[in-house]
Order: sequence, then structure tokens, then C-alpha cells
Amino acid sequence: MGRISGITVKVHPSALLIAFIVGLYAVQLLIGLTNKINLMDISLVGGITGILMLGSILAHELAHSLVAQKYGLKVREIELFIFGGVSKIEGEPENPKSEILIALVGPLVSILLGALFLYLNTLIIDNFAISFKVILVYLGISNFSLGMFNIIPAFPLDGGRVLRAILWVRRKNYFSASISAAKIGGYIAKGLMFFGFFEMILFNIGTGFWFILIGLFLNAQAKQVLLQLRAELLLVNVDAENLMRKFALSIPFNMTIEDAMKKYFTFLNKSYFPVIQGDRVVGIISLRNILKVPREKWKKHIVGYIMDPISRIPSISMQENGFDALKKFMYSENPSNIIVIKDSNNGPILGFIEEEDLLQLLNEYLLNQGHYVASA
Repeated sequence: MGRISGITVKVHPSALLIAFIVGLYAVQLLIGLTNKINLMDISLVGGITGILMLGSILAHELAHSLVAQKYGLKVREIELFIFGGVSKIEGEPENPKSEILIALVGPLVSILLGALFLYLNTLIIDNFAISFKVILVYLGISNFSLGMFNIIPAFPLDGGRVLRAILWVRRKNYFSASISAAKIGGYIAKGLMFFGFFEMILFNIGTGFWFILIGLFLNAQAKQVLLQLRAELLLVNVDAENLMRKFALSIPFNMTIEDAMKKYFTFLNKSYFPVIQGDRVVGIISLRNILKVPREKWKKHIVGYIMDPISRIPSISMQENGFDALKKFMYSENPSNIIVIKDSNNGPILGFIEEEDLLQLLNEYLLNQGHYVASA
């Protein structure tokens, strides 16, 4: 769709269903008030209401993202989809205060937009402008409802994030607060499904079905968050040193690709090697790099020209842990699926951690929980 403040905005095809449903309800309100069907009015009300509602959801998510950026978090993208929108923020807030502010600003924007639309409606006194009054009233109600719904303390909704921040303050433990918030979110999700079931039976099938869908979505999200948190807690207790691989062999910078394949990759059956220039590690050469070069050029090209420079490869220190390594894999542009370990930020390279090492450790845990993480 585009970029706003450096943030990529994507619209999933399912988001069009939101626009359609909101537009449809607005059209039903128009027909109920006028007792007539006019194709032009219906198209105008349905189309404008649906599009402006998507814009309102974008404003909600953009508010989250801009405040997150203010607190030093990187926002990869905003995506609109069938259940609203999501700001894909890399990492988590560093403290409860920033968590609360990032979480609350979205619902606040929605409630303010709702109030603005309802106020604008009061300025229209011409009965011939009934179509515009319907648009403003429905957008006002929808935005207010969106804001209030997101305050529900069902993690990962905004209200659930506020709940986590409060528990974080009280317990002084991020993981404990997150696990409790996710569990409460699961209970609330089941409550929404239960409510939707009785709504379908006693009152309105469509509304009840929608509550069930939202409950199913939130319950799945809560389960996923719980699983992720427990996996992260596992990695926090694993030192980087215990995941590290040391390499006894390195490939000289000036060696040809053909010699590197014969003497190292084929003979030793490894997928990557450090590249040295003098006595210093300057990069990583992997099969991925080599296979990009046509076979007939292997005799002429040297590994130093096709390697991934060490400056492009994320690093952690010996004092960090498996969770720190996981975040590097998740949030860094990493061409080689490898991170390096140093004894300090500018110190010498001591070893490497492969993405597969972390996946194997996680799978050993997750298989016991009935889950599996696929390799990239």
C-alpha cells in the first residue's frame, strides 16, 4: 500500500471484508431511516464508510507505531486484516511505562475519532444530507466501539498489554507478568466464544458468529504467546557460550572458490567457514554464497569477494544468552543465518551460533509440548 513515517503499510485482502461489513451495516441503517433504496446513496454510504473505517483502523495502529518509535523500538510494518490491524513491532518495551503508553494510545485515538465523527454529525442540520449523517454516526459508533473493545484486558489486545505492564510493576518480572496476562487473555477469549454461542441461539446469528470468530482468534493468539514466552524463558537460561561453535579451520581470503569447495566444503561437509585475512576473521563464506556464482567462474573468483563481511553479521557477547541470540536472528538483517560471539562489543571473534542450533534447542522443548518449529 505504501509507507508512512518510514513504516510499511500493508492491506491484506481479508481487510476488504471489514470495509464491506461496515459499509453494509451503514447501508442498512440508511435504509431503515429513509425507508427507500437508492442505488447511488447506497453506493456512496457503503463505499465511503468502509474506506474511512479502514483509515480509522490505520490511524489506531499508526498511533501505536509512532509512540513505539519514540521509545526506540523498530516498527517493521502495519498490516490491516480481517480482525482489524496489527503493528509489527520488533522487540518489547523496556519498561512498564512505555508498554502502557504504547498500548493506550491506539484506543485513545479510536475513541477521539469516534467523538469527532459524532460531533461533526451534529453540525449537519440539513435533512437532505441524511447520507452523510449516517456515515458520520456509524463511523463514530464504530470507532468508539473499536477503542473500548481494545481496552478489554485480553492479551494481546491493548488492554491485555496494559494488564501485563501493571503485573510487571507489581512482580518486577516481565516473564511472569506476560504469562499471567496471556492466560487471562485465553480465559476472556473463551468467554467471548461462550457469549457468541448464546447470542447466536437467543438473538442474532451474525453477531454471535462474529463474537465466536473473535474469541477463536484471541484464544489462538494467547496460546501462541504462552508457547513463545515459555520458549523464550528456556533460552534466557542458556548462556551464549553453551550454544557457541568454535572453528579450528578458516578459509584464506585469496583462495579460489574451486579450491574452497574441494579442500573445505566437500571434504569436511560443512555449510560455512570463517574467512581470514592475515590473522583476522573478516567474513563468512557459505554454500549459499558459492552457489550464486556460475560453476565456470569458480577457478577465477576468490572467496573474499563473495563472502558476507563480518560487519554485516550480527554479534552478541559472551555475557548474553540464547534469547539475545534469538532476537538477533528475528530482528536483524542477517544474510547467513549465523551470528558471531565476541568477548566484548569490539573484541575478537570467539565462535558462532547457527540458527539451526537455536531451532534444535527449541524443538526439544516444543516437541514435549506437542509442537514443532520448522527450519527456515
